[in-house]
Amino acid sequence: MKTSLTLLFLGTLLLTQGCGDAAEFSSGIANKKSSSDATPNGGQDPRNPNGEGIPGDPTHDPNGEGFPDGEKNPNGETIPKDCPEKLQDILVLDMKSGWWAGDAGEFFTTLLRGLTEPCGDTYSFEFHHILETSNTYQVFPGGSPRAGSILDINQLVLKQDWGQYSQIWLLSGSVGDPYDMRASNPVFLGMLQKIHDAKVPLFLGSGNGNLTHVNALLTKLQSATQFTTNLPEGPVVNATGSFTALSHLKMGEQLTKHNLFARGIMQIADAVQTQSYQMRSDFLQLGSDFVAIGSEGVNRPLIAVSAGEGRRIVLDSGLQRFYVANNSEEKDTLTYLQNLAVYLSH
Repeated sequence: MKTSLTLLFLGTLLLTQGCGDAAEFSSGIANKKSSSDATPNGGQDPRNPNGEGIPGDPTHDPNGEGFPDGEKNPNGETIPKDCPEKLQDILVLDMKSGWWAGDAGEFFTTLLRGLTEPCGDTYSFEFHHILETSNTYQVFPGGSPRAGSILDINQLVLKQDWGQYSQIWLLSGSVGDPYDMRASNPVFLGMLQKIHDAKVPLFLGSGNGNLTHVNALLTKLQSATQFTTNLPEGPVVNATGSFTALSHLKMGEQLTKHNLFARGIMQIADAVQTQSYQMRSDFLQLGSDFVAIGSEGVNRPLIAVSAGEGRRIVLDSGLQRFYVANNSEEKDTLTYLQNLAVYLSH
C-alpha cells in the first residue's frame, strides 16, 4: 500500500428528448445554453470588449451586477464575503490513494483550518478517503478518524439523503492507480447516482493525471464537458516534504474577472514541486454548459464554472495548487479556495 492512513490522514479529513433525458439533465447541470448564449462575445471570455461583465453570464446576476455577496467597493463593484452567510455542511469525497489524503503531512489539516478558522462555525466538513477496499472519514472540526462502510452505499456517508449536504466536493483518483476505486465498482456507481440526485452545488477537481472519477460524474450529469490530460494517468505519488510553486495563473492574463478570483487575488499557484517531483494541471474540454474563467492559452481551459441558472458547479483541473496554499507567499491561492466555498454556498 503506498500510504498508511495514520497521523497523515488527519490532514486529509480536515479540508473538505424523451422525458427521461430532460429529467436527467435538469437534475444534473443546468439548462444548456449555446456558447454564444453563455458569453455573447463568442463563448471565450465572459466580458464584453470593455472588460465589463455581460448580463446572464456566470459572473453576474440577471441585472448585470456582481453576485450579492457583500458590500460595494469604491468603484461600485460587489465585494464577495470571506465567509458564507449560513452553515455549510460540505461532503468531501477524496478518491485518490494517499495523495490528496495527506501524503504531504498535515496538508489538509492546515488547509481546512484556513477555511474554517476565519469563519467560526459556518463550515462543517465530512471528509471521506475512499479507496477500492476502504473508507476512512472524519468530521471537521472536532472529529477523529473512523472506519466507514465500503460495502453499502446507504452507509457510506453519515447522511442517507445526500441532498441534505450544502455542497459536495469530488477529488478525483485514476484508473491508472491500482489502489483507487474502480469506476465500475457498484459503490462508486451508487455514489454517482447519489450525487446526481442531490442537486446541490459541486466542486470537481483533478490534477496530475487523476481524472477518472470526475469524468464519470460529468458523464452521469450528461455534460458535454470532460477533464483531459497529456500527463501519465494516475501516477502513484508519495508527495512529501515542502512544496514550492513552479508557475502561476495571473489575473488579467490566465484568469478572467470572476468572484472566484475576487478579494484582491493577483495570482494563484499552478504547477508545484516537492523535492525532485513535479505536479502539473490537467485541462478541460468544454461543452456549452461550462465557461472557462482560468486558461493556459486559448485551447487549454483549466478552471471553469457552470453556465446558466441551474446547478452551480466549479471545475478545477489543478488540485495540486493547494499544496502551497499555506505558504506565506501563496496566500492568494488560499483566498481562491475560500472564495470557491462561498461561491458554492449560494
